Amino acid sequence: MDVRKPPKRSKMNPNHQSCSPGSPHEDVAANPIELLHKRITYLETQLKIEKDQSEMQKKECDHVRGVLCTTMVKLNKEREKMRFSIEEFKNSDSDPIGVSTGSSTSLIHQ
Repeated sequence: MDVRKPPKRSKMNPNHQSCSPGSPHEDVAANPIELLHKRITYLETQLKIEKDQSEMQKKECDHVRGVLCTTMVKLNKEREKMRFSIEEFKNSDSDPIGVSTGSSTSLIHQ
C-alpha cells in the first residue's frame, strides 16, 4: 500500500493570470493613492496604444480607399474605350468576314 501525501495546493487563485508590468495588481500592499496613480498611468498607456493603432488603421483604410477609387476610375475609362470601340465597329461599313451578317460563307462563294 502506497501512502503519499496529497500534493500541496498553491494559495494563489489558479485562474489568476500573471499581471503585466505596471499593472495596478503588481503591488497589492502599496499605498492606495500610489495604486490609483499606477492604474491611471497604466490606463493612459493603454489608451495611447489603442489610439496609435486606430490612427494606423485609419491611414490603411484611407490608402485602400484611394487605391480603390483610382482603380474604379481606370476601369470606367477602359469601359468607355471598349464601348466606343464596339460602337465604332458596329457603325463601320467594312465587314470583310461577314461578322455582322453572320454569313461566313459569303467570302467563300465569291
